[in-house]
Amino acid sequence: TYPNFSPKKIEREFVYNKIVGGKNFDSKRMRNLMSLLYLDLEKFLLGIELEENEIERDFLMLNVLIKRKQDKQFFLKIDQLKKKWKDIPNQGIDHYFNEFKLAQMYYCHPNASLYEKTRVNIYDVNEFLDNFYFATKLYYALCLLHRSDTLADPDESREVLLLDEINGLKGNEFFKDNKHIEIFGDLFDSFKCNDYSNSDQLKGIYFNNINLFSEAEQHDIFLFLQACLYEIYKQGNSEFLREIFNLNKFVVEKNILLEDDIIANEIFRNIV
Repeated sequence: TYPNFSPKKIEREFVYNKIVGGKNFDSKRMRNLMSLLYLDLEKFLLGIELEENEIERDFLMLNVLIKRKQDKQFFLKIDQLKKKWKDIPNQGIDHYFNEFKLAQMYYCHPNASLYEKTRVNIYDVNEFLDNFYFATKLYYALCLLHRSDTLADPDESREVLLLDEINGLKGNEFFKDNKHIEIFGDLFDSFKCNDYSNSDQLKGIYFNNINLFSEAEQHDIFLFLQACLYEIYKQGNSEFLREIFNLNKFVVEKNILLEDDIIANEIFRNIV
């Protein structure tokens, strides 16, 4: 595979000769062949992606069962997926979205009322949606605060809506098991109020629930926590250098900072 081919073997004329067998090069025919090849390549890559993405494959299977009116198998599959997905680590916020999609597919099924055993109602659908939406809203608001210290849009034509209302609900009984809302909401308060006194609590949520967060979330939360600890250090608390070191040690041991087994130069310099 490329890049192991020599440059000569990927030239258009060479490839054309291998396909059509010694005929004179025809650029138009070559373009047509490449178009057909690209369509097959897309299908091939999609097949690989589906093999690697178990959850997407599950959703496609549910749609297959709906189209073929296999109701009993559809609802059985729903129950199986609820149990199976609980054991898949590092799903992150997408886990709540997948739960919402699963509940939505169940609720919208025309024969859902016939299967009382695992019936989903509109309150369940909304609750799953809120878990996803609230966590996502807080996450991106936190990214803004971490990057620019402000939620204001540069051209002042837009604003981030409902943040205070959403963050005020993080202690609600409905979201008590949503560690994303908990940690993002608490971090949001810390950055917004410049108060980092709850850093121990934040680290505890992070350390104890690391497998609930996706790889990208693990990395970003590390950066958020590192910024919090550094702010405490700048306030004259030199002992927090040890806290920053312990945080770095944790993420290195968990391979959170590695990309292709390498730590980026900037991150390595910060650790040192």
